[in-house]
Amino acid sequence: TIGTLAAGYRTTLTPITLVIDGQPRQLRTHQDTVDALLTNVGVQPHPEDIIAPPPETSIQPGMTIRIDHPRPVEVSVDGQRLVLQTHAASINEVLQEARVTLGPNDELLVDGNLRARTSDSKPARVVIHRAVPFTLHQDGQTMTLYTTAPTVGEALRAAGLTLYLADHVHPELSAPMSAGTEVVLERSTPVTI
Repeated sequence: TIGTLAAGYRTTLTPITLVIDGQPRQLRTHQDTVDALLTNVGVQPHPEDIIAPPPETSIQPGMTIRIDHPRPVEVSVDGQRLVLQTHAASINEVLQEARVTLGPNDELLVDGNLRARTSDSKPARVVIHRAVPFTLHQDGQTMTLYTTAPTVGEALRAAGLTLYLADHVHPELSAPMSAGTEVVLERSTPVTI
């Protein structure tokens, strides 16, 4: 009798597939809803999780239930650091969620995998260096350029300018770059003796 009851119990189990962050598990259950099944297998959903179908859905044979946990992404911009829990799949989506816009000359650095979901991996880091305008006076011409470089010398190199030993630059090449810096470049003249 016990064997018959056990066999009957097993045959009435409903087969389903539970996919958590892309990892499938084949299960059999007597639970009637997705929520009851998750409770039964010890999965505690969080508000940021994406659960499909929704928790109140009735269990059907052969059903696939998906749970996607958000990934942490650290965004550093304008002297602030923000950690997001996101399902974003691209850098543009991450920036939209962080409400950050990029200027045409800003520098964007991404360190880590935006799609990594493992708990032992470090969160991906997104760092934005804002470009600042500076004015370059050279050979009687004045032009406004933008840079993310920290010093005058690096800003001139990033602008594609080759400097020679006898050229005079004011402020000096190691001076910190900031918005509105006026850089004067006096070119040396080659002389043959």
